[in-house]
Amino acid sequence: MKKNTAVEYLEKIINHCKKYNRSIEQLDIEIAKEMEKEQIMEAHGDEQIYLKDDGIWKTIYAEEYYNQTYKNETK
Repeated sequence: MKKNTAVEYLEKIINHCKKYNRSIEQLDIEIAKEMEKEQIMEAHGDEQIYLKDDGIWKTIYAEEYYNQTYKNETK
């Protein structure tokens, strides 16, 4: 069975809501966000090793990569 992307999931929800004249629930948005996070981390892999500018090797784990790249910090 094919796994849906977050966009495909939201597309199905939007179409369902249009068909039944309903609005999108916040829960559906949160589910799509979590799906997107999982897909990004899966694409990154469990860990990647990078050579930093100072010549030192650094291991970046998927969760760390996601947080550094996509997580918005609230101030």
